[in-house]
Amino acid sequence: MIQRRSFLAAILAWAGPWSLCGCGPQGHRIVLVGDSTMADYPPARMPLSGWGQALRERLRGKANVINRAVPGSSTLSFSKNYWLDTVADLRPGDRLLIQFGHNDEQPDPKRHTVPWGSYRQLLELFVMEARAAEVLPVLITPIPRYLFSAGRVPETLGPYADSMRSLARELDVALVDLARLGASEMERKGEVMVRKWYMLDVDGHDTVHLTQLGAKNMAVIVERELVRLGLL
Repeated sequence: MIQRRSFLAAILAWAGPWSLCGCGPQGHRIVLVGDSTMADYPPARMPLSGWGQALRERLRGKANVINRAVPGSSTLSFSKNYWLDTVADLRPGDRLLIQFGHNDEQPDPKRHTVPWGSYRQLLELFVMEARAAEVLPVLITPIPRYLFSAGRVPETLGPYADSMRSLARELDVALVDLARLGASEMERKGEVMVRKWYMLDVDGHDTVHLTQLGAKNMAVIVERELVRLGLL
């Protein structure tokens, strides 16, 4: 009996945290929840792409990226329609990347939230229930729109991004400030080059959704920040 226990202890020691964290040979599971700027799209809709789709390709062989982002979702609509299934699928040790904002500002009562009210409360719900499931939440501010003013990219979702930043500080949650980091990279690349990052370059009007090139560039920023935060 003692020998059997010693053998079991040796196996658990060799396995380390992998046996408890939902990890495997390809590293941690990274679960994404968010809107159309993060979501997956079929080949028929190319070059439309979400940065979560590009992140999966970048992390192939390093982590298992599970993209549960749903186009058109806000924190409100996602909480009512998809959150319970998402929580049920989470495993201890998962990283949960949370990005909402573009649809929260819409007037549609099924999606609209108030930045310092319902938006913040629902983000807190996601964070606390993720932690209860032994999952590491990561808040991600919404990507910038394609909008330049004198070479700068203004923050069009400022109240939502500020509310998320404040919540991250208050709850000590990891934050990827994609709104600011993305804007900084866009300003560095320049208005002409960055136009190719957005569907605006394809259809002449969409300043929100990303092409494959734009998704790849946003995914690079997210990956870099996850490494900096020690989450990859």
